[in-house]
Amino acid sequence: AALLKATRLDFKDQLPHGLQIVSVDVAGDGTSASGGPLPAASISTSAGPDDTATVSNFRISAANLDGGGAANERVITFRITAKIDHATFPVPASVDNQGEIKVSLRGGPATTIPSQDPDEPDDGDFLTGVKTSIKIDLTKCNPPPPGKECFKVERGTVDCVPGGGAFIYHMPVGPEMGGKWVQVSTTTAGITIVPDMQQVPAGGGVLNWKIIGASPGEAIDLVVTGIETFAGPKEGWNLCCTQTIEIVIPRDIRCPPEQPDLKVEKWAEVPRCTMAGGCDFTITVTNVGDAPYNGTIVLDEVTLPAGSVLSSGPNPPWICVPGTTPMTCTHPVTTLNPGASVNLKLGFKPAGGWQGGVLRNCAAYDYHASGKPLFGSQQNDRACASIPICRRGDRDQRCQPPVEKKVDLILKKRARIPVCTPDGICYFVIDIINNGTDTSNGPLTVIDTYPGGAPTSSTFGPSPPWTCGPNGPGRFRCDNAGISLPPGASTPIVVKAVMPANYRLDKVENCAEVKAIPGEVDLANNKACATERIRHPNGGQPGLRITKVCDGSLAGAAAVSCRITVSNAGTAAPTGPVRVNDAATLISGGAPVAIQTVTPDSADWSCGPVPANTLSCQIPSAVMTPGASRHFDVTVSASGAFENCARGSYGPAPGDDIVYPIGQACAKGGGASTLRVEKTGDSECQPGQPCSFEISITNDGPNAFSGPVRIGDAVGVDGLGRLEGVQITSIEPPFGCSPEPATLPASCIANLTLGAGESRTHHVTVILPDDGRLADLQGTVSGQNCVGVLSPNTPVQGGGDVLSRSSTDAQGDRDKAYACHPFTIKREVKNQCSDGMVLNAAGRCACPQGTSFRNGQCSGGGVIILPEPKEPKRCVLLKGQIRTADGRCVCPRGTELENGRCVQGEQPEPQCTLRPGQYRDQDGNCVCRRGELVNGVCQVIPPKCTIRGAVPTAKGCVCPDGTHLDRVAKACVPDRQPPSQCRIRGQVRNADGDCVCPRGTVVKGKVCAPVKKPQACSIRGQILNKRGACVCPRGTEVIEGRCGTFEDAECAPGSQMIDGICQPIVRRRCPVGTTGRYPDCFPIRRRPGVEINPNLLLNPNILQQLVPRSQPRLQRNPATNNLQ
Repeated sequence: AALLKATRLDFKDQLPHGLQIVSVDVAGDGTSASGGPLPAASISTSAGPDDTATVSNFRISAANLDGGGAANERVITFRITAKIDHATFPVPASVDNQGEIKVSLRGGPATTIPSQDPDEPDDGDFLTGVKTSIKIDLTKCNPPPPGKECFKVERGTVDCVPGGGAFIYHMPVGPEMGGKWVQVSTTTAGITIVPDMQQVPAGGGVLNWKIIGASPGEAIDLVVTGIETFAGPKEGWNLCCTQTIEIVIPRDIRCPPEQPDLKVEKWAEVPRCTMAGGCDFTITVTNVGDAPYNGTIVLDEVTLPAGSVLSSGPNPPWICVPGTTPMTCTHPVTTLNPGASVNLKLGFKPAGGWQGGVLRNCAAYDYHASGKPLFGSQQNDRACASIPICRRGDRDQRCQPPVEKKVDLILKKRARIPVCTPDGICYFVIDIINNGTDTSNGPLTVIDTYPGGAPTSSTFGPSPPWTCGPNGPGRFRCDNAGISLPPGASTPIVVKAVMPANYRLDKVENCAEVKAIPGEVDLANNKACATERIRHPNGGQPGLRITKVCDGSLAGAAAVSCRITVSNAGTAAPTGPVRVNDAATLISGGAPVAIQTVTPDSADWSCGPVPANTLSCQIPSAVMTPGASRHFDVTVSASGAFENCARGSYGPAPGDDIVYPIGQACAKGGGASTLRVEKTGDSECQPGQPCSFEISITNDGPNAFSGPVRIGDAVGVDGLGRLEGVQITSIEPPFGCSPEPATLPASCIANLTLGAGESRTHHVTVILPDDGRLADLQGTVSGQNCVGVLSPNTPVQGGGDVLSRSSTDAQGDRDKAYACHPFTIKREVKNQCSDGMVLNAAGRCACPQGTSFRNGQCSGGGVIILPEPKEPKRCVLLKGQIRTADGRCVCPRGTELENGRCVQGEQPEPQCTLRPGQYRDQDGNCVCRRGELVNGVCQVIPPKCTIRGAVPTAKGCVCPDGTHLDRVAKACVPDRQPPSQCRIRGQVRNADGDCVCPRGTVVKGKVCAPVKKPQACSIRGQILNKRGACVCPRGTEVIEGRCGTFEDAECAPGSQMIDGICQPIVRRRCPVGTTGRYPDCFPIRRRPGVEINPNLLLNPNILQQLVPRSQPRLQRNPATNNLQ
């Protein structure tokens, strides 16, 4: 719009000699330089009188002012009426005429565009044009002889035009003019006849002419011209004759009063707008009638798309309700005199989610809501205008809409393969795309369901970062604790579903939903479903499937059990025996693993001998009827992590040699225990009091675990070892052993069932014994309660050796199967006295009252009181005590018993005897002031040098003069004259004269090169290779910002993996005016055109709007010799 407004247009047309311009009418999608109505045309003299018409300084409107034509088309029509000079055209002649438009941008040089005859071929160059040729023939334009007329015109009657404001003349015409044309004009000033020409009905009739500007009683001269033939402007026309009649408007005619007439006009105020709003329109209501309008003005506003809301306006005193389209806008009671107008300004914001390219707004005057009957013309009551919507990515470089902030995730679901595998495995891919404008950071949750029926199992990847598990029947939940998705980026989840053998639908439908993130409003695109066809055997055909599942590994287990199942989902039994070949190999090296045992579900199976590295089992076809499912179990040596694969086939049929494969099934087992044990409980226990512990058992394996396990539990105390006979008061819930253990240590076998990721907690309460084992303990003693969950076949010695950490099984790693909880036993210690002595009030040992201490014992009255002999009891040594020859526990001399330990008295005896040259340090040790003690005397011993040839000095060992240290030989060697220059580029000589590379460099080839410092890798899981580059470990690759091994991870269509993140594929478009695929762009070959910018002339599209769609054809009025 700004470019159109800056482009000045000037129209000029000079008619040929003999033609004089009478009037010029200009109408269409144009405005003045200020944006108002089109300027009036001016008539001037060039070669002849009034032969030139000009319209100066006008513009092409960006808005569709007349509401007609295409949305991208603007038309301005120039109509010139001219009078013919009879003397100039005595004989028929053809004249050429050509108009022109001058175009200039912002005062720059003007470009002239000549008019083009629409009936002539166009060469495509807008700078050239073909003149329009018009034939003028006045040979039959003579008036009839006196008293004669070439056609009969009867006197007619005059009535009022319905609605008033004008008269209508009913003119009868004779049958001789049937099918011909009659033209009527007037020579009376101020009078207008409408229309100017009509065709006579076959057989004659009445022609109605509207007379505007006349008054009752006024006489009007009408010039009536009969046209013999009419072939159009190209060929010209012939006139039969012209006659003048006079009519008189009756004086007594009473016509209704003049009426108002409201005209609705609308145009766009902006060249383009965005989805954020700013689509501004102006509606003008003008009274083009002859009488004033008084009352309310009600307009019905309709905007496409529906649901668009007002972003600005209305301007007072207009009121518009509701705020969304369609709406009604009302102006309060007002008076509009003829020619007066009111404006309504409205701005719209397109409805959210709309994908259209043009916002169109229409307004219409509502007679009923305005309280008015029909009046005036109903042809100008409605007007429309359109504004293009500017969106990001448009090829128009001037279109720069603001970035709309939004938070939005899109979930898309697709089938990875069109048909599930023959064994019922289906693959789907979930793509989560950030459709917002900002990077999404935070957790994500996806719910995956199967509306048609639950699968046997459903696994998801990559894991990590996704953690997935069951969330109900046929329902699964995947969580990502933290993910970063830039705008347009996506992350995939690959779904692998194993459908049951009895699944009967023809398609498997998988649906997913991503939970809304904070700030997300549009949730309609958070759900998606995909279907995948599943093969169902045709009638009379078997549909055999093979599946395999291995039990979870247990610490101490010598073997792992696996089950191979063959089922028939078809409608017929196989045509030959069914065979299954089974083998297992170590994952680490591929070595075969022995199959120890095989247990079929019935005697129908026949299997090879075991133990063996491979096993073959066969079952007759007759037992594999439709819907049948048979299995056999094998035990595989648990010598390490292994993969066990079973391949199936059936056939051949009798008299045939074709064997049909039915696929293979693999499962992993062995390795570390899938059960993880955790132990918690009280931090401090008291003998004789309850002490509680918690045992948590978790299944860390990918599959459910169900089977017998051995649970071992024991309590140990420092200094005493394992405690026997510890009473168990409760186990909640019970282990499931038969019977439940009553004392510790305990070892029992229980059946345990845990789903993948499921855990179980048992609360065990025990009472530590308060007998002689713990009665002699003093102070705080440490203990621990340990538990293990092992294979039921783990050997147990003494009922509690399962807790021995030193024992190992075939796998050599049982840490997960064990857990210990430390605790303390605290017992208050009382002071004890030797035999015969008692504690006094001060807490010290003293002889009983009436006795005294003599010769190391208590005696009274000169009589030694000897204790009554009793059975000797071995005392418990306290910290620091020693045991005497008679078995007593006493503190060493110089110490005394205090708070259960021996402490020094107030005057401890010296710990050493000072020798000459010694002194006693703060710790009471005797140390030499110089040197060391030799034979009871402190002596200074010279240092000994370990380097051969070195001599000791006050500063240490050094090589004598004339020698230097040879670090390789570790000896002092004679000096030699070093070479003048180091041979390795970049080396320097050190203090020993050796050539070395500077610090921070090393020899590489024949030069000192900098040492590359280890760098931190930005992608999780990467390591540095020998060249210092960050790479993923062998067998892994960057997936979703990490090093992973999940082979099924992939990006959504239209995106690609960049730096481990699915990023949208951005394809650059060729610039405007070129075509091809970037970067191979080349100019578009087109017909010559004009482009409106400072450097070019006009855009070819605008040229189409500047040149009229059809050149106005000049038509001659025989009565006035005017060309119209």
